Amino acid sequence: MCWRKFTTYIIARFIGEEDQFIKGTSIVLTNSPTWIIDPIDGTQNFVHALHFVYISIALSINKQVVLGIAYNPILDILFTAKKGQGAYLNSQPIHVSQVTEMSKALVGANLINFNPGDELEECIFNRIKYITASSQSYRTFGSAVMELCYVAQGNLDAHFMEHPLLHCWDIAAASLIITEAGGVILDITGGPFELAKERILCAATRELANELLQVVHKFDSSIPNPIHKGS
Repeated sequence: MCWRKFTTYIIARFIGEEDQFIKGTSIVLTNSPTWIIDPIDGTQNFVHALHFVYISIALSINKQVVLGIAYNPILDILFTAKKGQGAYLNSQPIHVSQVTEMSKALVGANLINFNPGDELEECIFNRIKYITASSQSYRTFGSAVMELCYVAQGNLDAHFMEHPLLHCWDIAAASLIITEAGGVILDITGGPFELAKERILCAATRELANELLQVVHKFDSSIPNPIHKGS
């Protein structure tokens, strides 16, 4: 299946994490068939010999992901999904959990490094305080791809991320893996998820997604300028 997709779209655009370091390169997701690649998600984990490292490959057509691959070469863990054909872990079907309430949920949150005094840092950490008080607990592993795939597999029940350094290659493959595993993906504002925006909220069920949104916005409503306001 993967080989057929590769050969069909062998001539296509590419977007990758390294593009941001090439002077004059503009990272724009178009409607053209595009491979979206992150060669190492969890770079600091890799540097420190932690096993939470993934290669992420996605194929986007009309800005919609139709193929997602996430591979941990250290542990030989392979997540795959093709639009309309389900999600798999090492060729075995996977499905999200059936948790519908925050009080029973284990929630993931990817904490990307912030600059000291960053307004978003305060916002994110205050959100986590609310989430910790409302849920069983939260987890962060330093790999956005892995954390999102854990939602697809049912190890985590929900997850959210928002940061200017979050890009489409961090979430493209895993976003399809989650939806094909039966999960829900939204923009953190509650609107439709968009690959080009630096934020994502996902959950095993729509009920849990709605409750997580309420928890996030409970804090956002208490500050004068929410990070995602008007964007």
